[in-house]
Amino acid sequence: MRRTSSLIAVVSISTILAATLPAGASGRMREVSSVRVSKSGLGRIEVREGVAAVLQRREGIVALLDVADPKRPRILGRYDDGAVDSLDGDLAFSEDGRFVIYARQTVQFSRDGVHVIDVTDPKNPALHSYSPSGGAYRVLTHSDASGEYVVLLDAVYGLVVYRLVEGVLIPVYNDALPALKVGGPASAGMEIVGRRLYVTTGQTGLQVYDFTNPTNPMVLGAWDGEGLAEVEVVKVGKRVIAYAATEYWFDSNNENEIVVLDVSEPGRIRKVARWFYFFGLDEMNRLEGLTWSGGVLYAAHSESSLVAFRDGRVVGHLEPGRHCDREGEERGCLYKAASPPAFDVERLGALLLVASDDGQLYVVSR
Repeated sequence: MRRTSSLIAVVSISTILAATLPAGASGRMREVSSVRVSKSGLGRIEVREGVAAVLQRREGIVALLDVADPKRPRILGRYDDGAVDSLDGDLAFSEDGRFVIYARQTVQFSRDGVHVIDVTDPKNPALHSYSPSGGAYRVLTHSDASGEYVVLLDAVYGLVVYRLVEGVLIPVYNDALPALKVGGPASAGMEIVGRRLYVTTGQTGLQVYDFTNPTNPMVLGAWDGEGLAEVEVVKVGKRVIAYAATEYWFDSNNENEIVVLDVSEPGRIRKVARWFYFFGLDEMNRLEGLTWSGGVLYAAHSESSLVAFRDGRVVGHLEPGRHCDREGEERGCLYKAASPPAFDVERLGALLLVASDDGQLYVVSR
């Protein structure tokens, strides 16, 4: 039965798992600083050595920011190739930091695909190479003794692995199974932990690959209990736990929840809990970003803002502050006492970076 209460109780993880979780959030997350990046909503964030790549997702633009001094973040430059009607995308830095890999989908099919952006001079980012695709929704990079790789989760081509050689993408593997199973960030996620690749889609749930050989990943196990989106995989004591957001691209009636899966044995994946504490049940009120730090899972949500979980219990919220009302911006930026809508969250040392649907990037204490 669908829940209608605006505030839902939180279901705790099992006692065995709880005993392995260390202390974490203090309960009060506060804004340290912020910088307006766009008049429209922001998307994914990636951080490397004091530089943040932030997606202006509706504009198809990648902004580069200096976040070395968290109290004074500032924009360095932007990659803007003139695309219009961008739908969404994802970002990843190359190992050496020379490139930002930008996977994008837009209604301009000729502008879809994977853009390798040279950010050697972050004030003047430039396209280095381009690989077409059919709806590039998730991307990450991976390096081992054999070289550097880019892993793409695409709505048309499925799971694609490229070798990255001097900023050029060379395809070395393709698994079409996830194709047409993802419809955007609302139904897709990827992470590599150790030698395993974890892939979530809106229709196939979770798949675990042996990624020892990136040119030939092998499926070790799967969980198909329901469609999943953003995923964060961590080692908790002796266990490996996947925290995944429920998808809403294919079924907008799905609840805002975090599904907790024990993936220690890929051939025997078990659901151990469901966490839910989020406002709203429509497409505009959804859980988008997850990150783990210090035994705490931080969840970015468009209505509930930033929420911190430990052992299934809410242990922190981003406190309300004086945030610009986007609709009143042309009238001199009206202010309201409310927490900003959060789309993605990433670690920045002892702090957090939060991308907001109000177009601002927030630095937050935890």
